[in-house]
Amino acid sequence: MAALERLLAEDAALEMTGTTTWFSGKATCVPYISAFAIGSPGDWEMVGLHANGQLGAAAYHRGDDGGYHPFAIVILATTATHLKRISLFADPALFTRFDLPAVLPAR
Repeated sequence: MAALERLLAEDAALEMTGTTTWFSGKATCVPYISAFAIGSPGDWEMVGLHANGQLGAAAYHRGDDGGYHPFAIVILATTATHLKRISLFADPALFTRFDLPAVLPAR
């Protein structure tokens, strides 16, 4: 979490489409991410991707079966040194548009 906090710009924004959840400013984003998004080691698998010329990742969350299931496509707006915006598109159907697997096997 400390590394992510250092990476976020002071005016960073976090948005989750399909919800009314939106945060602005590092001081607001960090507590939310820490409390609700990080989880425990092994909870998440990320697969890097590009969308509309931006860096991003497919976020898979570990299910009760041990496999990793689609959660969201995450798009990152960056500067040369910081993350300015994290946009989550929490629609598992989007994974097919990026030719991503429906499930990643348990490790």
